[in-house]
Amino acid sequence: FGLTLDKQTAQWRQTAAIKGDKLESKTTTLSERYMTDYKAAYILPSKNYWFGYAGYDANELAAIDKRFVEAFGYGAHLLNSPTKTLEGEIGLGARQTTYTNDLGKDNEAIAHVSLKYAQQLTENTKFTQDLVLHPGTDNSHTTSRTGIQVGMSKNTALKVNYEVQNNTKVFEGVEKKDTSTHVNLVVGF
Repeated sequence: FGLTLDKQTAQWRQTAAIKGDKLESKTTTLSERYMTDYKAAYILPSKNYWFGYAGYDANELAAIDKRFVEAFGYGAHLLNSPTKTLEGEIGLGARQTTYTNDLGKDNEAIAHVSLKYAQQLTENTKFTQDLVLHPGTDNSHTTSRTGIQVGMSKNTALKVNYEVQNNTKVFEGVEKKDTSTHVNLVVGF
């Protein structure tokens, strides 16, 4: 499940999201992940922006009991045509991770680097590709999200994402790469 709320005014763009999934067989949990995040961007006269980001996720199979990420930085519109957009962001932040099964904790400084591409395919269909890198002192976390968004009305859309997450630091028996498919309701106001 997933829900994304977007709000944009002349000077502010805000996005809040919540996502979760749990997949079980009769005897085993195959996947269990929960995520929420919030991002606010102050839009400058040049249409570039300063942003702040806060996120939380938990992923039992990746041995992550809870992980908090905070980042701030600068974003720029690298391409802005009627049908295509490309935004880039760079910033600094911190990440606090508590692992499951008494495997410990990590607190680290991180960089924030992201690219966000969108292409309008038809009047109500959009292709999106987001890449977020959070390299840190102990672990580098990468998220790649490929999606198709179909507008259902002026302010609502249905979005299907294929997501790949990768961590460079994992414990024995834990995969570095995790993939998932999400269906989200996107609400703009």
